[in-house]
Amino acid sequence: MKPKQFEKSYGDQFSDQSVVDCYHLRPVYPKALFNYLTSLLPKNGRVLDLGCGTGALAIGLAKKGLLVDAVDPSAAMIKRGKSLAESVEVNWVVGSLNSFDFSDPYDLIVCANSVQWLDWPSAFPIMKQYLKPEGKLAIIDGGDLQGFSGQDDVLELVKCFSTNQDFKPYDIVSLLQEQGWYHQDQEQFFTCSFDQAIEDFVLSIHSRNGFSLDRMEPKAAEQFDQQVSQVLQQKNPSGLVKGEIAVRLSLGQPQDLPTDD
Repeated sequence: MKPKQFEKSYGDQFSDQSVVDCYHLRPVYPKALFNYLTSLLPKNGRVLDLGCGTGALAIGLAKKGLLVDAVDPSAAMIKRGKSLAESVEVNWVVGSLNSFDFSDPYDLIVCANSVQWLDWPSAFPIMKQYLKPEGKLAIIDGGDLQGFSGQDDVLELVKCFSTNQDFKPYDIVSLLQEQGWYHQDQEQFFTCSFDQAIEDFVLSIHSRNGFSLDRMEPKAAEQFDQQVSQVLQQKNPSGLVKGEIAVRLSLGQPQDLPTDD
């Protein structure tokens, strides 16, 4: 059973235009992540980026010469992804696993901070069907800026103002394994330094669950932005928020049915 914080009503926020408009301000993925994923796959390997958003991962993998299908239920996300792809060839699809017809099995299926929004009982059997026998499901999580000055104060404001008050800290891979939907074979971590202007950092928060400007009360959104900006300006007089991005890559296999373990 999925925790309440992953209910569809929360996941639907990622189709809001205000979320899409801020999505490009999220921190980048470390280059080493793209290099590692590419090293696992054959030349012209086939990749399904499931819940691709605006395609940061899909575009990066396509630049490495991989054949990428980028699927997302949000037409607005796909439209923005196409505008960012420029000359990079990605097959963009508005839809879901239940509506997307694949032509050939994949070497890799990637869920980057998206697997929590899938309907697990239907999604995991389909993912297993879509993979080659030696194929892998890659679950990528993390990617937030860490270690910046004022971080603890900002996180307290996030807890206070989020519209997802059901949220509790979680480990998505452990949760999926406990319920029998996923078997992890290996785990890797990738990091890189990152800095961002305070204004862009604040706006980037509105691309995240619980902070859609389409759903927050305007006064609450204004207060949140003002208080976060004030904290960051006091702690970061240079005007830049500086820290480290850390992402976790889990490689394994989706399971047809939950186990009794």
